[in-house]
Formats: sequence, structure tokens, C-alpha cells
Amino acid sequence: WHYYQLLKTRVLFSLRKPVVNDSAIDDCITYYKRMDDKDKYIQSLYYKGMLLSNEGKTAEAVTLAKEAEHLASGLGNQTLLYRIYSNLSYFNMIAGNDAKALQYARNTYQAAVKSGNDNNVANALERLCAAFTRLQEYDSVKHYNKALMGYVPHVVKADKARILATISANCYNVGERELSRQYACRSLKEAPNHHAYYMLGVFYIQEGNEGKTWELWTKALETKNLEIKTEVLRYMADFKKSAGEYQEALRLNDSLLFYLDSLKRQKQQEKLLVIQEGMDNDFAMKKSEHSIFAIFIVSSIVTALLALSVITYRKRFYRSEARMSVAQDQINEYERKLKEVEAKATSRDQELANMSQLLDAMRKQKAGIVGRGKVLYDAVKDGGTKTGWQKDDYERFVEHCRA
Repeated sequence: WHYYQLLKTRVLFSLRKPVVNDSAIDDCITYYKRMDDKDKYIQSLYYKGMLLSNEGKTAEAVTLAKEAEHLASGLGNQTLLYRIYSNLSYFNMIAGNDAKALQYARNTYQAAVKSGNDNNVANALERLCAAFTRLQEYDSVKHYNKALMGYVPHVVKADKARILATISANCYNVGERELSRQYACRSLKEAPNHHAYYMLGVFYIQEGNEGKTWELWTKALETKNLEIKTEVLRYMADFKKSAGEYQEALRLNDSLLFYLDSLKRQKQQEKLLVIQEGMDNDFAMKKSEHSIFAIFIVSSIVTALLALSVITYRKRFYRSEARMSVAQDQINEYERKLKEVEAKATSRDQELANMSQLLDAMRKQKAGIVGRGKVLYDAVKDGGTKTGWQKDDYERFVEHCRA
């Protein structure tokens, strides 16, 4: 029954169909942990993390993914590692931990190559491009996007439209505009999708075809992807602002503010970093403890053998004493390393606290910069009018909405 539930969940995710987060996958976790079936236990953790992520419970999802990562690292199942790394890269990306997202994107790519699955490699290259885009390292985006183009024939039908739209966006970001348009058109021919609508709308607005642009962007706004939705709203608001249609620009920015707030609620940078660092430290500590235990067992065996040697070969007493000393030295060395690990963990905690204080200071500074815009926003929200506003007031208001 448990294996059936696990397979059912896997199939539903593969088909991109909704999966109800009921007790079935929890039962799988409990069962496979009790049976010490690590492979299926890790798979159960992975899918439970996916379900939690879909519910917006990113912190809980990361906790399960990190446990799955450390358990899977010793099994050599590259396909399973690819899935776990890909999830961790995505979780960190939506939380704004861009450097951590890139680290896991690299791990995703390495595991995908080792798995020998070309579709996995294509998805991993897409993840790398996204991570480098967030870091604005566009030379790397161009390099990996070119590699991604070569894998398009190997991409499965369910992923192809998305991959083509991603290539289009990457081309646009690195200045390859004509290629970007070609891939956006190919994406829509493959299947209707919001990302491609958004990309083609950008080209039509540059050509002055406002009607076609608004038609495409209206379709793009139906997406559940908050990053695409906010980008479309930002483009639409900027266009209305440049055209002098400030009322419409303000309306669009009200919508933009709402979705930006939703996007911010997804971001739990400090919390997720602390969770991941803490779990890494815990697993490192356990590994050290296992090593010390192994040394202790070996030392005990050596001690017993030496005791027997004293009885049988008393002339070798001093040599046995020297071996005992070496064994004790080894134990002391591992104890010293264990204390170093504990010290580093304390140092990391302090560093995270300092980073949190710095982020608080930066947020206060930013709040001061957009303060005037907030006053204007609150006045309108409380029933005030925009009569007498100057162009600068509109722009401050818009900047506050983006803050």
C-alpha cells in the first residue's frame, strides 16, 4: 500500500496534476523510516517537501529537503540527488538567497549529467541560467543558455514550451533580441503559456503595437507565477507613466504593490539560511561523532589485543604501551577536531546575527528614502485626492509602490 501511494504521488507530480497533501505521504515517511528503506524514505521526504512548498510552507519544505539531501548523498542515486538539489535551488531562489541558489543549481547540473538523463540536464541548465540571471552574471547566462538550446530536441513534451520561453527570456537579457523573439514564437506554437505571452508583448510594445501588446499581457497576467505577474504589471505601469496616463499607471501600481507584497511573504532569507546552516552543522557533528565512535571501537580492540600480548609476550610490554599511546593520541586529535566544529558553529551563529542586524539597518534606510511616497499613498488610501500633485509626487508615489 505504501509503495502504491508513493508511486501515485510521483506520477501525479510527473503529469503536473494537483496532489492533495493528505496523510498518505506522511504514512509513507513513517513506514519507510521504520523499515530503514532509505531510498523510499528519501523519496517520501522529497514529495512531502514539494507538497509543503505548493502550500507556501517554504521553511518546512527546506527542512525536509535538507534531510533528504544528507541521506541521499551516501546512496549514489544521481536522479534522486538531481531532484533534491533542484528543489533546494528553487526554494533559495524564491527566498532571495541567490548565492545559495546558484550553489544548488551547480549541484543540480552535476547530478543531472551523472544521471545520464538529457531532459534532466536541460532542466538543470535552465536552473543555472535563472541563478546567474538573478546575480546579473550575463556572460554565464549566455554560455549556459547556448548549451540549453542544444538540449531542446531531448526535452519532453510537458517541459518544452516552458524551456523555449526560458531560452527566449535569456536571449533577451543578453541582447540577442531577434533570437529571443524566435524562441518566444516557438514556445507558443508548442503550447500556450504566460511566459511567452509576456515576452512577445515586450516586442510588440517596442514596435508601437499597443493593442497587440495589451492583448498578450492581459493573457500573461492570468499566470500564478508571481514573478512573471509583477514583471508584466511593472512594464504596463511604466508604459502608462511614459504616456502621461498617471491615473492608469497608479491603478496598475496598486495591483503591482499587492503582488509584490505576496512575493515578499515568500521570501524568508534569514530564516531559510539559518535552517540550512543549522542542519549542515548538525549532520557534520553527527559525522564527527560517528568517526570518534569508530576510533573508540578500534582503540578498544587494540587494547584487548595488547592485554593478551602482555600475558603471552611480556617482553613486548613497552612496544604495546607505545601503541596505546598512539591510539590515545588519535582519540585526542578527533576530540580536538570536534571542538573546532563546535567553535565554528558558534561563529556562524554570530555571523548570521550580525548579518540580520545589517539587513535591519538597510531596511530602515530604505524606509526613510521612500517615506515621502508612503505619506502620499496613505493620504490617497484614506480618501484624499491627488489634486495639486506635481509630476514628482506621482513618481515618488510609484517608487513607494515598488519599494
